[in-house]
Amino acid sequence: VYEGLFFKGKINGKGKKTWKDGTIYEGDFKDGKENGNGKKTWPDKQTYIGEFKNGNKEGKGIHKFSDGHYYEGDFIKGQYHGKGKYIWKDGMKYEGDFRNNIIEGKGKWEWPNGDIYEGSFINGKYDGYGKEVLNNGEIYEGNFKNDLYEGKGKKIFDDGTKYEGDFHKGEMHGEGIMVLSDGIKFEGSWNEGKMDGDIKMINPDGTEEKLFYQNGIE
Repeated sequence: VYEGLFFKGKINGKGKKTWKDGTIYEGDFKDGKENGNGKKTWPDKQTYIGEFKNGNKEGKGIHKFSDGHYYEGDFIKGQYHGKGKYIWKDGMKYEGDFRNNIIEGKGKWEWPNGDIYEGSFINGKYDGYGKEVLNNGEIYEGNFKNDLYEGKGKKIFDDGTKYEGDFHKGEMHGEGIMVLSDGIKFEGSWNEGKMDGDIKMINPDGTEEKLFYQNGIE
C-alpha cells in the first residue's frame, strides 16, 4: 500500500509505503524506490532513520534494534561501512571503522567493566597494533593477533612489574626484559609466560647475577 505523490506514473516525492509483512517506510521516494531521507520500521520493531539510495540504507543513519542496541554512522548498500559507532544494551561500545557490516580498521572498544582497547581490528578482533587498558590497572601496548598479544609489546602489570619483549598467544614468549616494582631487572628468555633458560638479573645497585630457569623455576 502506498500513500503519497506520483510523477509520470511512478512513486516520487514524499510518501508512505506499507508492505504485506508489516514493514513501513515513510519519507522520500524516487522512481518507485526509497531515495533521500526517511524512516523504515520492520515488524520486529527494528527502525532505521536516515538516508536511502535505490531502496537501500545508504549515507548517514541510525539503525535501532528492538532489544535496545543500535548502530549510528555510515551505510553503503544497506551495510555498516565507513565510520560509525555500535552501542550494546549493556553499555558496551565500539566506535571507529566498519567494512561490510564487520568491525575492521581503526577503532576504540569500551567494555561495561571499564576495559578499553584502542587500535587495529580485523574481522571484528583486535589485530595489528593497539593499546589495551584493563580495569585492574594493567596496560598492554603492542601487536595483537586474534584478540591476543602477539609479537612485540610492552605490558605493565597491576603490581607495577613491567615487561617489554616478545609475546605469543597472549603470553610472554621469546626474548624480553622484565623490571619488578623494586627495580630488579631480568633479561633473557620466556616460555609461555615463565622465565626459561639463561637469565641475567641486574640489581638496582647495578650488580649482576647469572641465573638459569626452567619453566619458571630457578
